[in-house]
Amino acid sequence: MTTSHENHNTAPAPSPQNIYDDPRFFEGYRTLREQDTGLNGALEIPAMRGLLPDLRGRAVLDLGCGFGDFARHARAQGADRVTALDVSANMIEAARALTHDPAITYLHASIEDCVTAQAAFDLVVSSPLPCTTSRIIRPWCAAFSIA
Repeated sequence: MTTSHENHNTAPAPSPQNIYDDPRFFEGYRTLREQDTGLNGALEIPAMRGLLPDLRGRAVLDLGCGFGDFARHARAQGADRVTALDVSANMIEAARALTHDPAITYLHASIEDCVTAQAAFDLVVSSPLPCTTSRIIRPWCAAFSIA
């Protein structure tokens, strides 16, 4: 998988939203997520986990991975490999620091610039899910978002 910031046929795309690299916002968000008392911990995580297929032997792509919580969960549930990306350098740095698993690859990249081999993943997870994922998942796999 690579990322591409060049498009020679059109005007440059606007930079993706990235408030997470603002130090003040990032620290506040980190504190909120460490306590996991918000809607993410109470609603989104349980709902997403309840919808997951069997992950054993699967290749998973986590778009907008944040601190890497889902990537680590997918591996704990038997995924063979997880590729996780986020536009925030702060998030990727934190995810790498929290993860000690060579089968998880973290990439500092935007969802919009994600370029991968055709049908490279069995499951794509994001919140929210962009509508361009059909080119990167196998025909029989699942792609979903809880938003």
